[in-house]
Amino acid sequence: PNGPALSRSPRIAMSTDRLVELFLQASRGEDDSGQMHEPDQAGIDRAIAHMEMLMTSEEAAQVVAPASTFTLLGMALEEKPRLGRGAVASYKKALQLLRGNDWERCVLLQQLGTASLRVGLFEEALGWLKECSALCRTAAGHPRDVKLFQGSFSTQQTRLEFATMVEKFLCQTCMKLGDSAAAQAHASEA
Repeated sequence: PNGPALSRSPRIAMSTDRLVELFLQASRGEDDSGQMHEPDQAGIDRAIAHMEMLMTSEEAAQVVAPASTFTLLGMALEEKPRLGRGAVASYKKALQLLRGNDWERCVLLQQLGTASLRVGLFEEALGWLKECSALCRTAAGHPRDVKLFQGSFSTQQTRLEFATMVEKFLCQTCMKLGDSAAAQAHASEA
């Protein structure tokens, strides 16, 4: 599944590799052999805590909101093999730290839901996507008209396009969970 057509500003795109590198270093902890491996849950938790410490320092928070940086980290981790669970953890932390508008929350819930779907966390994906769908119905305007995460991200999607995409992800999630009736209901909404 693909997420919304989010695009990063050029200045942000260059820093994603460094964010992933910091995440991986922190996930390895004492075992810093430099070898690429899929972090276990303890490593992911360690990396998220380390990244939060870095991003919520007074100096860092003046430059960019931590929720924006965790969202960026999640997107970057999704692009790397075997780092999907790290992306899920990063999006969860972003959601915890988010102080933005409804569309930022919708986009983040959708990212979290689809990342969860990709790594096989189907029950979690269902919860995140249902919350996203409900919020999408009440959010004002269109996601394309909102400055997302301090201008770090943008999308060209209208409310209808975004809502349709979320319903398609809900359909896929219900199919993975073996609930064909719910999948059919979401397919008809899409």
